[in-house]
Amino acid sequence: MSPIDWLLIAILGVSALTGLMRGFVGVVASFAAWLLGGSAALLFGGGAAHMIAGGPNASPVQMLMGYALCFVATSLVVAVIAYLMRRALKAAGLDGVDRMLGLALGGLRGVAMACAVVLLLGFTPVPRQRPWQASALVPVFKPGALWLSTWLPVGVRAHLDLDGVTPARNLPALPPLPQLPA
Repeated sequence: MSPIDWLLIAILGVSALTGLMRGFVGVVASFAAWLLGGSAALLFGGGAAHMIAGGPNASPVQMLMGYALCFVATSLVVAVIAYLMRRALKAAGLDGVDRMLGLALGGLRGVAMACAVVLLLGFTPVPRQRPWQASALVPVFKPGALWLSTWLPVGVRAHLDLDGVTPARNLPALPPLPQLPA
């Protein structure tokens, strides 16, 4: 087994074990906390910053505080709900089922993360090296990485080399990043 295989096994193992420890409710709550916290920060962070500033002219630090406050507050609410749900499951004797479902969901999350790692490594010289080409697991995750690559812009996707056959010097330059408004 190559070092790439060990990396992919570690990703799968850590994710599955984390799912087992947290349980299904914990894994779903963690995902929900990130999703809802990010949404709350985007929707209400500016308003919170203006409330912190006491007016419409919030400093960059106050803006950061407003966004962070919305994210953290939402994450805490989700954590409390998840805690209450886990206690209810334990009281009902369903703690084992919750943990086994968490293991399965953690494993699926690990597969998604491994596909993303294979995709990201496809933009580096790693696929042209022996450990990649000798890997037993890279071919397993390549279809998922290729599916993920369909979400990338065509100009970026042109630089993807999962088979290690495209010399980097023959690739066109990546398009410039768009400028952020001032």
